Amino acid sequence: MSELPKTDSIFFVCTEGMVTSVAGAEALKGQLVKNGLFDIKIQHIQLEWIPRDAKLVVCHENLRDRIRAKVPHAHIVAVTDFLHAPEYAALSKGLAALVA
Repeated sequence: MSELPKTDSIFFVCTEGMVTSVAGAEALKGQLVKNGLFDIKIQHIQLEWIPRDAKLVVCHENLRDRIRAKVPHAHIVAVTDFLHAPEYAALSKGLAALVA
């Protein structure tokens, strides 16, 4: 896994615009706001549309390998449950530490 990058954009990836991934993106946004990260944009996007220059990607663990193949340099945060992911708090705290 790559080192957590400084970024102003997180790509929240799913396969087909699943409702649970949209809710997960909102949960992550809440964690970012809680940690004072108001300027980081979350882009909810389908796997096929991930830009090659993506630095930080959040996805379901089942997509990790496909995303790694598409953007091998990106830091990937893979979760098992979009709605109840402790990884969101850890990610937002890590990003907050980068700007502190």
